[in-house]
Amino acid sequence: MADQLEKYINEHRSEFDAESPSSEAWKNIRDGLGDERANMNTAWYWKAAAVMLLMLSTYLIVDKVSQSDSTTPFIAQLEEPEDEFVMAEDYYFSVINQKIVEIQESELSPEIKKDFTQEIQRLDEMYSELQLEYQQVQDEKIKDAMILNLQLRINLLNEQLNIIRNIKTIKEDENTSA
Repeated sequence: MADQLEKYINEHRSEFDAESPSSEAWKNIRDGLGDERANMNTAWYWKAAAVMLLMLSTYLIVDKVSQSDSTTPFIAQLEEPEDEFVMAEDYYFSVINQKIVEIQESELSPEIKKDFTQEIQRLDEMYSELQLEYQQVQDEKIKDAMILNLQLRINLLNEQLNIIRNIKTIKEDENTSA
């Protein structure tokens, strides 16, 4: 059978060569190839974008690590919440100490100063209990309670300082009226 087909093609070769596809057929072929080329170009753009994203991510990570303190391991840098707590604690204690010094330097009677310091001492005792509890449990809620305690102390001291200022202005008003 293959021999007959080959024989037929060889005998009628001139008829096959005489006919050529129409220009519309060639246009359809070109259009079909254009779609594949467009798909190939689109895929190439996606690949290039993925490579660029990977390179940018790598650069940013390397840059971040190189800018950080080289003596501190990268994993240790991720443990910042404890450092933030210590920094917040230090800040609150410095503000509290500053306000206590202001109260101690005021011209109040020793009894009033004693009352003011007793309230702060109660909050200080509560803070010490929270510290002990945190050393045993290390729960975030305890840390939050410790920060809240420090904020309460600052608020209390601010109120006490406002009372002192009010007393001072009343005394000044009395002195100027007399």
